[in-house]
Amino acid sequence: MPQRNLLYLVERKAEEKWGKGIVEQLSLDLQNEFPDEKGFSARNLWNMKKWYLFYSSSDIFSEMAHTIE
Repeated sequence: MPQRNLLYLVERKAEEKWGKGIVEQLSLDLQNEFPDEKGFSARNLWNMKKWYLFYSSSDIFSEMAHTIE
């Protein structure tokens, strides 16, 4: 999942309560939208959110991400 899509996911859900039902529904929506892709389980989405929030708060990782793009 490209970083921009993950950023969109986090921003889109930032104003909503990150409840179990929302993540499970998002998981189902992503699996339906991208049937040939793997890794959209609710558990993986929670891990993606944690990963993004951790690394997006670090200036070093932010600079590295911009260098890669």
